[in-house]
Amino acid sequence: MNSATDLSTFFKESDSTLGVFSPKHYIIATFPTFSAAKSAHQSLQNTGIPADEALVATGAEMLEFFKHFREDAGLWGIVMRPLSRFIGTEAANADLNIEQAKEGAGFIAIHSPTEQDALKIMSVMKPFAPSSADWYLWGGIRSMI
Repeated sequence: MNSATDLSTFFKESDSTLGVFSPKHYIIATFPTFSAAKSAHQSLQNTGIPADEALVATGAEMLEFFKHFREDAGLWGIVMRPLSRFIGTEAANADLNIEQAKEGAGFIAIHSPTEQDALKIMSVMKPFAPSSADWYLWGGIRSMI
């Protein structure tokens, strides 16, 4: 099993924008169960995705990660989260991920620097029925479902 520490060191590029969770060039996929997320992760590994490019996490691990992330964001994050929610961007997605984590969802974070990568990743994960898959880019978030 992973840990909040694994998640906090996993993202190679910036994982925040103005104190709000926003891992650039990553897809965060949510699955109804951790078992489904593990199966999708294994399928990604079988296609040759390097082990350090994809990380599977339980809902509890994601909750712990978000707790530490918010603590580390400090005052700036407290100020920026409501603005991000208002314009419907990163904070709203993080809120949805938190709710799904509380319900026992499983998650995969996977590095996806190009659209070609993102489409390939989604074709592998789609049979495992992700409930959401958001690709974080410099200009915003793109839903891949």
